[in-house]
Amino acid sequence: LEKHHSARGGAGARSVQRRLLLAPFPPRPKVSPSAARMAGPSALRRAVSGKVVAVTGASEGIGARLACRLAAAGARVALVARSMDKLEAVKETIDADGGEAHLFSANLSSEPECERVLGDILGCLGRVDIFVSNAGRSIRRSVKYQGSDRFHDFHRLMALNYFGALRLILGVLPGMEERRCGQVVHVSSFGVPTRQPRFAGYCASKSALDAALQCAAGEVASKGVAMSTVYMPLVRTKMVESKGHSYDHVSMLTVDEACEYIEHAIVTKRAEVMDLPSRWLSLMHTFNPTFITGLNSIVYRLESERAPDDVAAQAPRRKPTSQPTMRAAMRTRVLKFLTFFMWFFARLELALCVRGGLPWVARDMQAIVVLLLVIAVHSVCAATVASVRGARECARWCGRRLRHSASAESHQEAGARGAAEAEKAAGAPSLGESAARAPAVQAQAQAAPA
Repeated sequence: LEKHHSARGGAGARSVQRRLLLAPFPPRPKVSPSAARMAGPSALRRAVSGKVVAVTGASEGIGARLACRLAAAGARVALVARSMDKLEAVKETIDADGGEAHLFSANLSSEPECERVLGDILGCLGRVDIFVSNAGRSIRRSVKYQGSDRFHDFHRLMALNYFGALRLILGVLPGMEERRCGQVVHVSSFGVPTRQPRFAGYCASKSALDAALQCAAGEVASKGVAMSTVYMPLVRTKMVESKGHSYDHVSMLTVDEACEYIEHAIVTKRAEVMDLPSRWLSLMHTFNPTFITGLNSIVYRLESERAPDDVAAQAPRRKPTSQPTMRAAMRTRVLKFLTFFMWFFARLELALCVRGGLPWVARDMQAIVVLLLVIAVHSVCAATVASVRGARECARWCGRRLRHSASAESHQEAGARGAAEAEKAAGAPSLGESAARAPAVQAQAQAAPA
């Protein structure tokens, strides 16, 4: 309009502007009612409409539901998983709601498979605007069971959670940098910032990818590419179902609530999306790691764990009693009491920040205030405990000194009595005999010649 105005004057510009305003709008695409319900807020539609969004681990659970929600919001989704049958079931749901989905089957723990599926996606769709790294493997096991016989657990976790995901991310980054637009969303775990026990291998593989993306974020930020990490709490999916383990004491997120966290990361492009309890525990670990270690130690001892089958077969069997059952019930009640607070603050933050749009800085300020209060109370308690221990040690030291002095005196008295008894046994004159003989000895000494 400015060029037209300079060339033909104000009248020409006003006529062009009038034609643009009076031009009819293009018809909106028809969306089924179920798709409209799944589309969510308009911000998500503006963020993903018409864009190619690749979602790994999209055959079930969070990935499948997220793919349906993104497709309903207008995204062209690329579903990546091992099972083609399950992918086809997800595609049928998306097609029924009027969305667009493309299926790609691959085992992401294999590097050749990653190379192949990456070429298939780029060859079919031409680009990837948003990449959601959701595929993952989880193993809940204490490190005492992961020695030389089960060290392969770490290899399997790193192969999928780190190497496979990183290979795909590095494959789509050049196109994003060239277009100066794109986003990578990594679905990590709340166990990374909170240092959850029994998840050493899983959290190590997730934190490795976190570190890689955080380092790469500074390299691609000036080129319009955003890196986001969602530290997902426990979600009620098949991943948390484990033989011999139970999460009955934990209030988990639903699949749709988990998708809301990921969609929030896509819309806001925040570097980290973390629920309030995890943020608080992470900050607490920064200021007082010993406190978090002690808290995790309590949780580790309260939670039950079943040994692997090969270890359990070698262990001697014990006769069942009612006492372990009573102890297990007590542990469950204590764990439910502890996890209730995490559930309450997580739901509060989901309602206020994710859904209500409350600025996250307000949440972080509240977390910092509570953190400072806990640190102050913990410091006072620690000082009190240290003072009591010091007083006890001082009392013990004084008691030991008194006992040592009394023991030395008793030893001296016993030594004197023993010496007297020895002299008496050897025929030495007693004190009375020596006093009686003293005048006679003195007279003999005087009568003797000089």
